[in-house]
Amino acid sequence: MEAATTNYDGRGCLLVNAVKTLSNYTNHVFHTQTDAAFQSYAWQPQA
Repeated sequence: MEAATTNYDGRGCLLVNAVKTLSNYTNHVFHTQTDAAFQSYAWQPQA
């Protein structure tokens, strides 16, 4: 059975990963606060 993917699918995955990585890096650099609705899921380092 052949995979039904194209180069277009691969470029889409690459673009999604690039945008998400840039978003995470930007949030890290500018210390963006977590929305109140998601605060209970925020990572807390152990002392």
